[in-house]
Amino acid sequence: MTIAAIALGLAALSGQPSPTAAAPDLRPAMIQQESRASIRQKLGAAIDQERFEEALLLSKALLAHPDTARVPAEERRAIIWLQALLHLQLDRPAAALPLLQEVTASPEATLQQWSTRLEAHNKATDLSGAAVVFTEILQRFPSAANEYYDVFVLQLVMNPELEGDIGFNAREALYRSGWTNDDDSWLWLKLVDDYIDRGRLDDARQLVSRIRAPGPRLQLFALRRYDEVRSADARLNLDAAWAAELALARKDADKTGASIKDRARVPALLYDLGRPEEALAAADAILAGPEPEAGSVDAEDYTWVLNGRSRILMALGRGEEAVAQQEAAAARQEYGSQNVSQTINLGWTYLRLGRTEEATAALAGLEEDRLSAYGKMQARQVRACAARERGDAAAAEVIEAVMGENWRDAPIAAYEVAACRGDEDEMARVLVGMLADPETVGEGVSLMHGYLDAGRTDYDRRMLTIHHRVIARPEVVAARDAVGRAFVVPTMGPQF
Repeated sequence: MTIAAIALGLAALSGQPSPTAAAPDLRPAMIQQESRASIRQKLGAAIDQERFEEALLLSKALLAHPDTARVPAEERRAIIWLQALLHLQLDRPAAALPLLQEVTASPEATLQQWSTRLEAHNKATDLSGAAVVFTEILQRFPSAANEYYDVFVLQLVMNPELEGDIGFNAREALYRSGWTNDDDSWLWLKLVDDYIDRGRLDDARQLVSRIRAPGPRLQLFALRRYDEVRSADARLNLDAAWAAELALARKDADKTGASIKDRARVPALLYDLGRPEEALAAADAILAGPEPEAGSVDAEDYTWVLNGRSRILMALGRGEEAVAQQEAAAARQEYGSQNVSQTINLGWTYLRLGRTEEATAALAGLEEDRLSAYGKMQARQVRACAARERGDAAAAEVIEAVMGENWRDAPIAAYEVAACRGDEDEMARVLVGMLADPETVGEGVSLMHGYLDAGRTDYDRRMLTIHHRVIARPEVVAARDAVGRAFVVPTMGPQF
């Protein structure tokens, strides 16, 4: 929310006030003695000079003024909207929400007013409220999805914390609006799931053709639940699917003004396809350019390029360079705070190289309150596996117990931490549990495909050897065959 938005809210009032530099008397009794024109003039000055607390008091006085009862309802709503904008500027989204609900209750509410309400729900971390409002926006303004950043749209409608029909309604509204994006295939697969769960198989069949990206398309064939909605003559050509994905990524990267994120897809895909030399050259081409401004979206994506380059160097057997690169990534801020994601990845890099003391030390100062449930599981995995590697079973067992209780937060982390201690029975139990759970069955089947060899360190090779034994166990194969089928996939497979 910007100063310009506040000015727009002010301009929505009839007439255009002229700012004045005089400091107003803000005592309620004094304000009420003034004319509406005088209050509006002082309000304009306060906004122009960014005295927002003062502006809020003046806007309240303007609304409460006796003469305001006689102005058109549209102008009163404009004052209420202005108050909401000021609350947002003052970082009070909860105070802004009831005002915005009143503004958007009008049939004449504009897209900008609805978007302001969406922003307030988002800032108040009211995920369900944001999704409900987003759905309403799409139904009122079908083309509005293009007004928002694609990453915001995808993260909102795909958030697993959305309960009941709230997420489904938002996804379906987005589909009906005609919105498309190069990264939308997982979204449409999720909507196919929604339709199947509701017995709307015809809707699911119509949507399947929009799932083109290789990952979700593989899942469309790997899980048996999709057999009844997939076309009988549909074929899965994984080599062609990944080649098309790489071609699309290169096309986007070559566009004038391509973002760091757009360009970063190329080295990431080349790495995943087992072409590390080409991936390194593509990553280096990105890093050869000027570093983005700190705090920008490009700066955050730049950090992930450093992380990707570290993984590429590991794939090339250049472990010391990989560590140095990951240390540089971890030293960069993440949205103005400690980079928890890259700090965890640094610990994992040390772990893979057998530097277990450094792996533990890297995570010692981790800001746990900034971690998602998934992030906490990944951090625990690094700590537990490092403890096992250095023979500290007591420390590992404490962490493993917590991971066992919360395995659904990050099933693959729970699976891999069991591999660290060589507990193949527990690995099989976790994997069978994943295959039996509708929320994790996709991840479970994905663990059982055949992938390119990713064993670059002694640690990697030991973990892969144990994994291959577990996925060949009869009870695990039977659990997989009940819900899906395995393929040979030309990529590196699931990554930490």
